[in-house]
Amino acid sequence: MGAAVLVLATLLAVLGALLAVGALVDDEQGRAAPTPEPAAVSAQTGGFAVGDVVPTSFGVVSADHVEQTPGPTAKALSGVTHGISGLVTPDRAQVQVTATVTNLRAERTLAYSPFQFTLSAGGAHAVRPVGGTISKGVLQPGASIQGRISFVVPRDGRHLVLRFRDPARRTPLTIDLGRISHAAPGAPAGHSHGGPTP
Repeated sequence: MGAAVLVLATLLAVLGALLAVGALVDDEQGRAAPTPEPAAVSAQTGGFAVGDVVPTSFGVVSADHVEQTPGPTAKALSGVTHGISGLVTPDRAQVQVTATVTNLRAERTLAYSPFQFTLSAGGAHAVRPVGGTISKGVLQPGASIQGRISFVVPRDGRHLVLRFRDPARRTPLTIDLGRISHAAPGAPAGHSHGGPTP
């Protein structure tokens, strides 16, 4: 009885080892199968998403977090929509994106600007940032910078796409940010004031 149990245990151990090896080896290539990175998986589905590490000519860029802040209600404004610096009217929302830019080049610095980022809603003309914590600068080799970039867009339920202009690419890289919320019915229209100049 004891010998039979020992033989069964040995067979199970060998079978488990074979299964483990099979999971690590690519049957066709005979080499370790790589684990797909989140950005690679997103690229296969047609684009990048929030949290993906997006490869660039100089290193990587990412949109780490996105937050929508709607403008005040009509009641809160009491009808006053003009002459208020930085006002986001009720028919619009401020979209804040936390982004990271990383220079992975070994010996070259990288000049960067918040205006490399733009935001497009539903394929419409892309808008430039109106504020944030990232300003123009230079990244040393191996360095990165993270900060917030703010945009103001209409609250019409359209899809938001963050665009990043890589100097070495003809077309911008795109990151899906999801949909903007809808403004309440009857929200007064307007436009925002202020914002930095490049």
